[in-house]
Amino acid sequence: MKGREAVDKVLEVVDLSKNFGGVKAVDGLSFGMEPGQICAIIGPNGSGKTTCINMITGVLKPTSGTVRFDGRDITSMPRAEIARLGVTRTFQNLRLWSTLPVLDHVLAARYCRTKSGFFPSVFRSKSAALEEKANIELARELLGVVGLSGHENALAPSLPYGKRRLLEIARALATEPRLLLLDEPAAGMSSSEIDQLINLIFKIRDRGISVVVIEHRMKLVMTASDKIVVLNYGQKIAEGTADEIRCNEQVIQAYLGTAYSREVDEACR
Repeated sequence: MKGREAVDKVLEVVDLSKNFGGVKAVDGLSFGMEPGQICAIIGPNGSGKTTCINMITGVLKPTSGTVRFDGRDITSMPRAEIARLGVTRTFQNLRLWSTLPVLDHVLAARYCRTKSGFFPSVFRSKSAALEEKANIELARELLGVVGLSGHENALAPSLPYGKRRLLEIARALATEPRLLLLDEPAAGMSSSEIDQLINLIFKIRDRGISVVVIEHRMKLVMTASDKIVVLNYGQKIAEGTADEIRCNEQVIQAYLGTAYSREVDEACR
């Protein structure tokens, strides 16, 4: 039965912990996701959210615990191998090149899927030329998916902040993920931009991609999520649907007196 459950889960986090010296950033975290789900991980600053996805994507190695993707143990795999399997993430802090056009940002992410070797690429073999053409077409398509059509030749820093966030998502999609982890994608966005981001996350899900979202903006969390995992001081304090989390007393108590808790409290009225 356990094997069957593993196959049915696109992601399984089992008793995951990460210590930094004497500090437990993540402490015995367990949760799972079914294929095609949108899962939000929420909690106050310092609750272990980003540390969690850093361990899932291989940026950090866990102190203990296991991460499985499609039933396969990826806990000790290198980051590049995890990405080739189909697990991709964006970062809380934008990581864009100041001198590179928008289209080239997306093309650069195709490297992990490129089949042409060094010499075919340098000497412009037919196969390399066809692959480059296909990559450009895909990059343009993905820019259209995220709403950046017409910006292909613009330098990344010239884009408004919200559109730079969308460029990061397009770049992540270019790796052909089956699991996409978004670290605070709505940071710096206006309310209307968040509405567009919610629609984009649904579009990504409809492309067959499971999505994990770390986010503070409750409008996105409560609207887009199939399930929500709540962390506090590195531990999971609640897990469930938006309706179950919205009025969970333990969640409200954990954030009492903060702007975050007021958003949750107001959502229950």
